[in-house]
Parts: sequence; structure tokens; C-alpha cells
Amino acid sequence: MKFTEAQLESAIIELLGIEGYPHMLGGTIDRQSQDVLIKADLRAFLAKQDAADR
Repeated sequence: MKFTEAQLESAIIELLGIEGYPHMLGGTIDRQSQDVLIKADLRAFLAKQDAADR
């Protein structure tokens, strides 16, 4: 049986989902094309880290 690139991609997406990482198509992410980071995600992460450090 042949293991295709599409099957590999699906397996990785599923494993990341199990770990709590949601899958989103790039075109559906609300950001400017030149932005590398998603500001709302960065702010949420930093707030969570700050709360954990207190």
C-alpha cells in the first residue's frame, strides 16, 4: 500500500489536533500578508505566560 503526501498531511494534522493545535487553512487566517505573527495570538500567549509567572 502506498503512503501518499496527502495521507501524511492528514496524519500530521490529526496528531497536532490531538495535542491541541487547531488546523486552519492559510487563506482563512485574518492577517496581513506581510505579517509573520498573528498579533491576537501573540497577545493571548503573552498574557497567559504572564499570569503563569505570577
